Amino acid sequence: KAEKVPSQEWFYNWCIRLLLERVTGFCDSRCALDYDGAAKKIKIEFSRRGGHRYSQTNAYTLYLRHQEKAGSLYLNKRQIITDMLSTDIMEHHPH
Repeated sequence: KAEKVPSQEWFYNWCIRLLLERVTGFCDSRCALDYDGAAKKIKIEFSRRGGHRYSQTNAYTLYLRHQEKAGSLYLNKRQIITDMLSTDIMEHHPH
């Protein structure tokens, strides 16, 4: 199913999804709310990998957010806490 997602980096993005499910779940259990009651955001930083387009990764996280809101996630054992993610603060840097 993952390879049917309209992305050229589907496997890399799917692996990131599995990682983000665990990271956001851990962060959510530790510190979900800011002092003013707003949901906290986590900053994701990638080590740049040759040939990968990180705009595809950002688009994939938005795709998962839409699936989550619609209740149509295919893998539902865990899910990314999408309220903790913002594509505006996802960055990629050279190794």
